[in-house]
Amino acid sequence: GDLIFADANGKSREGRALVTPLPGGARLVVVTHSEVAENLGHVAPLIATMAFLGAIVLGLAIGFFFARGIARRLSAIHNAATAIADGDLSRRVPVDRGEGLFALQANSFNMMLDRIEEALRAQRQFSANIAHELRTPITRLGALLNGAASADATPKERASALDRARAECSGMLRP
Repeated sequence: GDLIFADANGKSREGRALVTPLPGGARLVVVTHSEVAENLGHVAPLIATMAFLGAIVLGLAIGFFFARGIARRLSAIHNAATAIADGDLSRRVPVDRGEGLFALQANSFNMMLDRIEEALRAQRQFSANIAHELRTPITRLGALLNGAASADATPKERASALDRARAECSGMLRP
């Protein structure tokens, strides 16, 4: 059972005793005390404090690296958006490995940019086609007007050139 005993230095200690009866009515008493249990009572608050501080430091470190990763991703998105706003429509937002929200957002943004770039390409092609289609009639119109304005042209030639120029203009304006 549990008991209090005096150690070799006369200091009171807690311990456990095992009593075994011996022949002739004698008893063998073995007393033990646990320094580990006794010291643990003194060390336990220190261990708990150190564990708590360790958890705080670990939490701060994880939070720091997590925030740093988010800041790096947002910076890449910002750099791509700035380049795009400055006219580099071929630029895309980098897509991280994995399937997280940043990758999903980057893919959506890049798909939108692909569509915008394709629409601008189609608009440029349409403008080039219109310019090509107008080049020939405008060239003919210019030649007619130059002929009408020529110093060598007779009044009849001028009138004829102006009539043909009007007809050319009407032809260009018809739907």
